Amino acid sequence: MTREIINQLSERLQQDPYDPMLLLNLSAQLRRANDVESSSDLLLRCSRVYKDQGELDRAIACLHQLLRFDPNNTNAITRLRRLSRMVEDCHTSD
Repeated sequence: MTREIINQLSERLQQDPYDPMLLLNLSAQLRRANDVESSSDLLLRCSRVYKDQGELDRAIACLHQLLRFDPNNTNAITRLRRLSRMVEDCHTSD
């Protein structure tokens, strides 16, 4: 059943590669199927999409979610630090 869902979501993702909800859903399904590496890649991608849309809080939330099951992911740690600094700069400039 999970494999069918993954296949369906993957097909939909090919049609709309910048849909953050689709990225999150597919990431969760892959994590359930114990494909941590692919799930991590999708969460990083989702974080980038949210960042590009200007939704920094959601981008950071994606990275926090990723680090819960892949705590040593250096890409996520680096991006989280960078985004956190961006948010701090936004708040201090107000």
